[in-house]
Amino acid sequence: MQLLFEVVTEQLQEGNNVNLPIVNLRPGISGSFSGASDSFDSKRHKTKATASIGALISKSMKSVSVEKTNRPLTIPLLSSFRDIQTGSLNDILTVGGIGELSGSDLNYNVAHPDEGIFLISTTNEEYKVTQVAVLHPKKLVFSIPLVPAGNYTLIVRKNFGNSGKTLRQGRLNAIVKNS
Repeated sequence: MQLLFEVVTEQLQEGNNVNLPIVNLRPGISGSFSGASDSFDSKRHKTKATASIGALISKSMKSVSVEKTNRPLTIPLLSSFRDIQTGSLNDILTVGGIGELSGSDLNYNVAHPDEGIFLISTTNEEYKVTQVAVLHPKKLVFSIPLVPAGNYTLIVRKNFGNSGKTLRQGRLNAIVKNS
């Protein structure tokens, strides 16, 4: 196999195309030339190789059977909550303190009233976070609102889709406590 790689590399360096059953390779140059008399200049031009599918792969793909699958819905994914005051992870909630949520697809539109960070009590009372300092896809840093003592689930709601009207929510797989 190593010999094949060496021969292919050598042929490309010599300016030759290499056609294999699974891939076709062609050497080339990128950049602009100012005219017919302009020559290669490494500051303006780059050597490169391009690849395309070889005949064997192209032929075999014609007989592939396909099956439509549904892709999973994208939702905010909450991986962890850290209470900055106590350093607690996924456990303590300090009212009036700073909280940090980590995950993915966490950023949301603050102008949309249905979107945001919410604390849901065990009696299904909702408390929306109103002060957010960091609003990034992978991290939210916010002021924890004044909520009664108890256990809470943290959720993030956000609109998805081209119309921005598909409200979805993700929740932290932990109950946080405010004592």
